[in-house]
Amino acid sequence: PPSPPPMFARTLNTTTVCTRRGHPNTATTASAPCRWKSGQGGQFSKKMLGHNVILTEDIPGYGQKGEKKVVSRGYFRNYLHPNSLAVYNSNETRTQYQEFTDKVDPGARQRLQSIRQAARKISGVQLILRRGKGPDGHLHSPFYAKDISEKLWSIKSMELPTNKILMPSTGLTTFGVHQVAVDLGGEETASMMVRIEAR
Repeated sequence: PPSPPPMFARTLNTTTVCTRRGHPNTATTASAPCRWKSGQGGQFSKKMLGHNVILTEDIPGYGQKGEKKVVSRGYFRNYLHPNSLAVYNSNETRTQYQEFTDKVDPGARQRLQSIRQAARKISGVQLILRRGKGPDGHLHSPFYAKDISEKLWSIKSMELPTNKILMPSTGLTTFGVHQVAVDLGGEETASMMVRIEAR
């Protein structure tokens, strides 16, 4: 579909008037410029800007102490401010929290999310490995990280480097169920179930 006609704005005193060809003007305050809202029959909607804040504490899954955020007015008023979790972003607070802002890792949350997704995926894995018995009735030969990595790829299409599979250097040497740990990075681990059966 054709793109909507361009929007023009001019400021009159404290009011911004948005003009679009073929549509009536809609006035909004200068601090909250009007936006074109598609599919609304040519009407405009007012989108209020949020607060610029600095987080004063780590909030799991949301942000780190010292991180700068633009948050909705309601979220700041009803949750962040009453719980002393954020302050307005001003010259004074920027200086106060600069030490923490410099340490903010923008990719930390994304990495944590990836780790949690991997943990859920790994924790649901149940591998069955089969091998013959030796003369003494025990497992003929051990299973190593390489065997587990290859089995994961063949049945689950999951690529897992062998150095991420945490196993004894002797491998798995007995029949039965084993919980095998996997290094997810960031000091996080998950475990999968590996069942070794006689062939």
